[in-house]
This record gives sequence, C-alpha cells and structure tokens, in this order.
Amino acid sequence: MYVRRTLALLGLVLGVAAPLAARAEAATTATAGQRLKQDLAELLRQRAAEYGPLLDSLRKRSTAELEKMTQWEYHVVKVHTADPVTLTDYLNQWGKQGWECFQVVSSAPSAAGQLPQEYLIFLRRRPSSLLTQIPLRDLMRMMLIMIGEGGDGQEP
Repeated sequence: MYVRRTLALLGLVLGVAAPLAARAEAATTATAGQRLKQDLAELLRQRAAEYGPLLDSLRKRSTAELEKMTQWEYHVVKVHTADPVTLTDYLNQWGKQGWECFQVVSSAPSAAGQLPQEYLIFLRRRPSSLLTQIPLRDLMRMMLIMIGEGGDGQEP
C-alpha cells in the first residue's frame, strides 16, 4: 500500500502517473496472488492432515460394504408339513425377510404315493449393506472419488 502511494505521488510529480500506477498495481496483485496461492496450499495441507484419517476410515468401510454385495448368507430350515399352502406361507414369511429359496428336498422317506412330511428348505440372501440405500449414480461417483488418480481419494 505504501509503495503504491509513493509511486503514484512520484508519477504525478514526474508526469508518468498512469504507467507507474499500473506497474505498482500489477506488482501488488502478483504478490497478493502468490500469497493467496501459498495460503491456499497451506490450508489444503491442513485439511488433508485433518480429514486424512476420516477418508481412510471411509475407504475401508466402503470396501467392506462392497465385499458384502458379492457374498451370500445361507439358512436351512426343516419344515414338518406336507400341505403346499403351509409351505407357501413359510416361504412367503422368509421372503419378506429377504430370504430366497433356492432348493427344497424331502428330509424323510415317505410311503409310496404319499407326500413327504418333512422338508429341508435351503434359503439365501445378500448380507445387509448400507450401499443398497445409496442411488447407483451416487455410488458410482463415490467409487470414482475413492479410486481417483493414484488412489489418493481426490476427485479425478
């Protein structure tokens, strides 16, 4: 500020006010720009140190959640009934809890011409995951940010 005023006053006295004032303004702007760039770089370093552990934790948790999406939970149930309506009711109850029936076998021999009285029902489902609650578009964006360039967690 002092340099700019001095140069402006000198410029008025010598009749070269406009060029000197422009040079002073440019010098001040360049210095301020460099200072701003340095301050911004320092702020980014501080934020990276501050949020680094949080980002690492988020990356680990997201990876674990993604792994859940490729796994199955299994459940085997023994049912003592030959009534198809009762079997259907059982399957609907498990279906409401997210279980999918992928096989039914009789677990006890039956007399000729009669339905078995015991069945083993094999069920499976995906483990619950928080990622199923996130819209696919946002999930893909999160994955791209996590991968980033060089795996540093920055947006590509």
